Amino acid sequence: MVKLSWRPDIEGLRAVAVLLVIAAHIGTPSLAGGFVGVDVFFVLSGYLITALLTQELRMTGRIDFWMFYARRFRRLAPGLLLMLSVVCLFVAFALSPLRHPDQASASASASVWASNFYFAFRDMDYFGAEAVSNLFLHTWSLGVEEQFYLVWPLLLWLIFSGFRPADTETSALRRLKTSMALFFFVSLALCLWLTRAHPASAFYMMPARAWQFSLGALVWLTSPPPPPSLVPSCPPDCSGTCLAGLAFCSLCWRH
Repeated sequence: MVKLSWRPDIEGLRAVAVLLVIAAHIGTPSLAGGFVGVDVFFVLSGYLITALLTQELRMTGRIDFWMFYARRFRRLAPGLLLMLSVVCLFVAFALSPLRHPDQASASASASVWASNFYFAFRDMDYFGAEAVSNLFLHTWSLGVEEQFYLVWPLLLWLIFSGFRPADTETSALRRLKTSMALFFFVSLALCLWLTRAHPASAFYMMPARAWQFSLGALVWLTSPPPPPSLVPSCPPDCSGTCLAGLAFCSLCWRH
C-alpha cells in the first residue's frame, strides 16, 4: 500500500484548525467562527485520502481495501476507546443519574462511529444548550470521517477502473475529476436544501458534507500530477491561502 510522507504544510493547517475549534468552544469573542476548523479537516481528508488512493491506483491498478481499513482502524480506534472509557467513568461518578441515559446513548453511537446519526435524528442544535451539555458531542465529526473512509475507496476504485478497466490512466483521471465535480455540486445543493428543510441533517450527515471531501479531492486532482512514486504537494501558495481564508472565516462568521 502507498504511504504518504509527513507533510508540514498539512500538519500546520490541521494545528491551526484545531486551535480555532478550541477557541470557538471556549467562547473566544473574536473567534466565534472558529468552528470552520472542522470543515477544513474534511477538505484536508478529501485531499489526502484521494491522493493516497489515486497514487495506489496509478501504481498498482487496484486498492488494497483490507489494508486501508485496517490502517484507519488502528489509527483511530485506540484513542476513541480510551476517550469513551474515561468520559463514561466521569459521567457515572460526576453527573446526575437523570443525565445518564442520554449520555449512554451518545456514547454507544460514538463507539461505532455513528454519533452524527444520533444527533441528527434527535434534531439536536449543535450550538444549543442540550447539545452543549452532551459530553460526546464532539464525536459527530469522527463519525462523518469514518463514513467517508468507508465509502470513498470503493467509489474511487469504481470510477477509476471498476466500470472501464481497459481505459488509459489519462481517461480514468479525467473521469475521476468529472465525477468529483459532480459530487461537489450535488452534495452542496443537498446541503443548501437541508439547511432550510432539516438543519441538523445538513450539519451532521455525511452526504451533506461530501462536497467538502470532494473539494479536497478536486484540489489534488487538478494540481499538476507528480510521478506515482512522489509525495503529493500542495499547489503553490496553497497553504498560505488556506490560512488566510481560515482567519477571515473565523473572524467574520457567526453561528
